[in-house]
Amino acid sequence: MVKRTLEIACFQASDLLLANEAGADRLEYCRDYAVGGLTPDLLSFESLRRSLSVPVLVMIRPQAGAFVYDRFTIRKMATSVRDFAAAGADGWVWGVLDNKGRIDEWAIETLASAAKGGTWTFHRAFDQLHEPLPAIEKLLEYGCSNILTSGSTTTALAGKAKLAAYAEQAAGRLRILAGGGIRSGNLEELLVDASDFDVHSAALDAHQKIDVAEIDRLKEILLSLKNE
Repeated sequence: MVKRTLEIACFQASDLLLANEAGADRLEYCRDYAVGGLTPDLLSFESLRRSLSVPVLVMIRPQAGAFVYDRFTIRKMATSVRDFAAAGADGWVWGVLDNKGRIDEWAIETLASAAKGGTWTFHRAFDQLHEPLPAIEKLLEYGCSNILTSGSTTTALAGKAKLAAYAEQAAGRLRILAGGGIRSGNLEELLVDASDFDVHSAALDAHQKIDVAEIDRLKEILLSLKNE
């Protein structure tokens, strides 16, 4: 079985250090958990990057709400891509739709061009697409590396059948990154059918702080399933 990547979402600069030390395979850096993540502070990232030993993907999302942006905003997002690249980002996370519930191809092309072939994830804007399976093929055309999705529903557990279908469609050409309410208490049930997708979790405690013990539990479950 292919080793599944455990990506931990970090909403504060200090979370990056904690999740890195806890052994996450990859980090997603953003801010504002309550709205699903926004572009974080560039200077805080730049000051910490050298202290991190695992890849960090940075959220490029300038505002809360819908994932439909005008061209001026998309150009600002492209500037953020280049700025975070210069600061040491290993990749980016974005999602852009048109007003008909489709991928905004002009925006994707603009952002992917700014990324210059680097790693990028199309985030949970994917769950709002009217036709997700054809969208996987379209994202592949633009060089997408990962798709963060709950299976087009509220939680990954509820959407696990669709997650499996997305992974089958992707066929290893990109990685499906399951996210949405994933915790150690439901991870084994989510992965019981051995579908080939990676795992994204905020691993937060009751006070919305990174829970290092929870990251350990997630890792243990993934390791045990790999060894079965």
